[in-house]
Amino acid sequence: MRKTLIVSEVSTFLRLHKVTVSEMARKGRLPAAKVGGKWIFFLDEIEQFVQESATFKLQEKDISEKWPYSNGKTLSSSGSRYPSLEDRLYRKALGLPIKS
Repeated sequence: MRKTLIVSEVSTFLRLHKVTVSEMARKGRLPAAKVGGKWIFFLDEIEQFVQESATFKLQEKDISEKWPYSNGKTLSSSGSRYPSLEDRLYRKALGLPIKS
């Protein structure tokens, strides 16, 4: 039998807010089915979604060219105020807007 997940489990797995997961399911961006008013996901389909989304061929250089931080603003001692490379790649793989 296939393993099923609920919104909160997919949210944890994908490191996204529950509302984002529900919206992505509603818009058809995540494989899901609504059963009894609740979203149900198959683990293997979510894993396949992540794997297919992560097949992009971005290198760190490509990201830096798309994110020219010309103003150089940083927080005093805690580093850049911009999202990390890892966060940008992760959000791009999932087709989410990249926060700045």
